[in-house]
Amino acid sequence: MRLTHRSYGLLCLLSLAVIPSTTRLQAAEPIKVGVIGLDNYQAVAFTHLFHGAKKGDNLAGLKVVCAVPRHSPDIKESVDSLPRWVEQFEKLEIDMVGSIDMLLKRVDAVLVMSLDGRKHLDQVTPVLKAGKPVYIGRPLAASLDDAIEIFRRARQYKTPIFSCSQHRFVPGFIGMRNHPAVGKVLGCSVYGGLTTEPHHSDFFWHGVHSAETLFT
Repeated sequence: MRLTHRSYGLLCLLSLAVIPSTTRLQAAEPIKVGVIGLDNYQAVAFTHLFHGAKKGDNLAGLKVVCAVPRHSPDIKESVDSLPRWVEQFEKLEIDMVGSIDMLLKRVDAVLVMSLDGRKHLDQVTPVLKAGKPVYIGRPLAASLDDAIEIFRRARQYKTPIFSCSQHRFVPGFIGMRNHPAVGKVLGCSVYGGLTTEPHHSDFFWHGVHSAETLFT
């Protein structure tokens, strides 16, 4: 699977507080990763990226070892997706654990991949307290207040944290900036999907992808 700018950025986050240098990625002991929330396809996609990396690749040495299969009963996409991705994780022989505390005892870094942004503050807080580097899949939160609080707690516990839409690191979007064939970008109009979800305001659901493209 091709390494993208996004997966490289994720690698940097996960390795930041876990290893003193990138050379440890090639060590015998893998960097153990845990996943919170299995109702999101990206949990599976990242796992395949990690496990499919070859020796010498930037992602070599990252291994997903366990997951907490959380979902949201009041979001149809979450309910429909959970069984499918749990099955994929079980085929990869990744352990399912019953709590975030159990997961934290076994891992070096964490992916919070639950679709429901309302749950992210509660899910990420014990991770931050434990000092485990963490990536939060979109949406970061379901409200501005929660988003601000997540980063406040990350600073409080001095724990590396990262979150974005995949559009932030798509090479084609990044390449538009200062490209000789494009010239100086004076303005940008973005069009994209804006599927909404009753429990998330305006751009907090799929609209974040277009917003990321604009800021990128």
